[in-house]
Amino acid sequence: MNTLNDIQIAVLEDDKAEINTYLQELDRKTESKMYLQAAEHCGFKTVELHGRRFAMRAEIATVMGYKDESGLRKLCQRYDLETLSPASFGQNVRKLISNELGLHPKDGRSVLVTWDVFLLAGMAGTTDAAKQIKLYLLKMEKAGRVASGVVDGANRHDTGINRVEKIVKIVDRATRIPDIFAKNNMYKLLNKELAGIVRLPVQTELLPSDEKSS
Repeated sequence: MNTLNDIQIAVLEDDKAEINTYLQELDRKTESKMYLQAAEHCGFKTVELHGRRFAMRAEIATVMGYKDESGLRKLCQRYDLETLSPASFGQNVRKLISNELGLHPKDGRSVLVTWDVFLLAGMAGTTDAAKQIKLYLLKMEKAGRVASGVVDGANRHDTGINRVEKIVKIVDRATRIPDIFAKNNMYKLLNKELAGIVRLPVQTELLPSDEKSS
C-alpha cells in the first residue's frame, strides 16, 4: 500500500494483514518529524526516545474525542500496535519522559504510543474530532507528495546543470589539445556526455574539417 486511502480501505474491510503491511512500510526516518508536526497541530505532547517519538495514549484519546483511552487500548490490541510503559526505561530516560510529558516521576499507569497508533486511530476514528484528524492526515500526505515532486524536479534540474557544466569543460579542453589522438578521445567523451540530450551526427562529424582529412 502506498497511500492513506489504501489504509482507509483496509480499516473498513478490517484487513489486518494489509494494515500491518502498510505500517511496516512507513518511512521511519520521517516518522518522528510527522508525529511532532501532528502534535503541534493537535495540541498534545511528545517525547523522542532512541530516535523514535512517543506520546501518551491518554492524550491521543482526548484529541480523538474519546472520554477515555479504552477504545485506543482495544485498537492497539486488535492490530498488535506497539505500546510502552515509562517504567520499562532506565532512570534517566524516565526522568526525560516525565519532564517532556508532564508525568509524575513515579508514574506507573501511563502508556506511550507511536505514530502508528495515532495514524491508525485517525483513520479508523468515528468521532468528529477523529474525522478532523483524518482530514489533517490526508492533507499532510498530499502536501508531502507535492513537496517530494518539487524536490525531485529540483534534483533533476541540478543534474542537468551539472552535465552542461561538464560538457562545456570537455569542449574547452578539446579545442586546446594539439595532439589529434588525444583530441579525438575528448570528442568521444563529448559524444558520450551529449547522448540523450541532443541527436548527434556520427563521431567524426564533430571533428573540424582539417582534422577529418588527416
